[in-house]
Amino acid sequence: MPTEAPINNRPQDLNPLPAASVAPPEWLRALGAVKGLGGAALPPQLFLEAVEQAPLAISITDTRANILYANPAFERTTGYARQELIGQNESILSNRATPKEVYRQMWESLAQGRRWSGLLVNRHKDGSPYLAELDITPVLGPDGETSHFLGLHRDVSEVHQLTQGIRNQKALLERVMDAAPFALALLDLQGSAVLRNRGFHELEERIGQGRLIPAVLKGIEGFSGDDLAAARRRGETFSEQELVFDPGGSGEPYWFSCSGGWIEQADSRADHYFEAPGEQRLLLVINDISALKRQQERARRNAMRALMAEHEMSERIREALSGAMFQLQSNLNLAHAAAGMLERRGGQDPLRGVLVQLIDSGNRALDALRQGAPAEPGEPRGLLNLNQIVRDVLGLMTERMLAEGIEVEWSPEAVLPSIHGLQTGLRCAIKQLVANAIDAMSEPDARGRLLRVSTHTHGNRVLLRVQDQGPGIPEELRFRVFEPFFTAWSAPGKHTGVGLSAAREMFARHGGEIEIDPNGQEGCRVVVSLPLADGREAR
Repeated sequence: MPTEAPINNRPQDLNPLPAASVAPPEWLRALGAVKGLGGAALPPQLFLEAVEQAPLAISITDTRANILYANPAFERTTGYARQELIGQNESILSNRATPKEVYRQMWESLAQGRRWSGLLVNRHKDGSPYLAELDITPVLGPDGETSHFLGLHRDVSEVHQLTQGIRNQKALLERVMDAAPFALALLDLQGSAVLRNRGFHELEERIGQGRLIPAVLKGIEGFSGDDLAAARRRGETFSEQELVFDPGGSGEPYWFSCSGGWIEQADSRADHYFEAPGEQRLLLVINDISALKRQQERARRNAMRALMAEHEMSERIREALSGAMFQLQSNLNLAHAAAGMLERRGGQDPLRGVLVQLIDSGNRALDALRQGAPAEPGEPRGLLNLNQIVRDVLGLMTERMLAEGIEVEWSPEAVLPSIHGLQTGLRCAIKQLVANAIDAMSEPDARGRLLRVSTHTHGNRVLLRVQDQGPGIPEELRFRVFEPFFTAWSAPGKHTGVGLSAAREMFARHGGEIEIDPNGQEGCRVVVSLPLADGREAR
């Protein structure tokens, strides 16, 4: 209650009430005029008993804050007996820990006849402090002037301690979370982050706002085989699952190690007090392992470059031998036809004997060429990330593209489901597509120097598109370009080969398809379709 100067010095007409059993004063007897149910007047003693038995501390003072009445709850709260309180000023409860500004604001409000609510630091009779929540209302007399103050008084020390303890724990938890060397977030079932630490914010800033959570959720679907709600129903947790996020363009990919577990939180809304349904949320921990993985990638790419060089050398030898065998077989076919024609004419034509010897010699040469061709290297199948394979190819061909003045627009789907297949075989096939696109843009009538490469999922397949700005391929040649030793190049230095036919064969071995997109607006757009590893529908 107030401890500063009183509002006025008007005499008071409210007598102290030492006990609930005494006769009520005139102001209380006047309450008998209040009508209850049915219009009957309520007895004044009922109001007195209600105040006396109220669990809330209640006091009535004059305008100088001198206590005229205090109920038993007020005694229990303050530690003072009623006879010790009556006639005393409310300042008996004051503690110097309350700033004077609080009292000033309180008196200003009461002086204007307005109710005031707030917190004061008070003290018990034994001197111990407590936090009091006060609600002081001016009581107006018949003349409309303030005659008394009605104070409602509650000790909220324990509530304050609990609240402050929660705040301290929250501050400590936030500090610990922010100091953690990893990204941490709490996700609801809709995939929205209800809690994030500083590491999460920093990681999100690096890869782009709004991209991290969708990438992680798609990754969770990838290694759990279902969406977040289904994983929650199964109570499925995961630990140190590796996830690759490829932002595309010239940016480097990010590698994350993700762990997650479910936490059940009770609903705090009032209408769920008696039956509080639990809401499960996913506690997600993300470690950025990109630096380590990039070091490993550099070592892997160097080894891959050597492996690719060996593979390509073998492919060139096989291609050269295939060309030689193709030409030799064509000549042998002509010799077979000529020998057959001479045989049908009859007689002993010496030319037929020469042709037979030539055919025998040619067949022996073909056998020798077949035996001398390098064997295809054995390679185990495994789960592959097409984005990684494409990025490997683009990395290996960077020097050539720079030399040719080729600009690359790389637009991968951030997180792709896995495919199953031969890593080196697919890498060589895709490299052939990129090399063909570069060759096309070296043609005299090329329209530009921009190479567009993109990936995305469609149903239960992954699509790869390679678009160049070369002169394009006429409609009548869109199928012939996949034939061995066919070429449509006009620029010097180009040669026939089996590159595209070998690429088509490699994609076919993976259950895939390759075609020239007839809807390409400029140049040539090659579309490769490969099945997902488990054949499921991509989300």
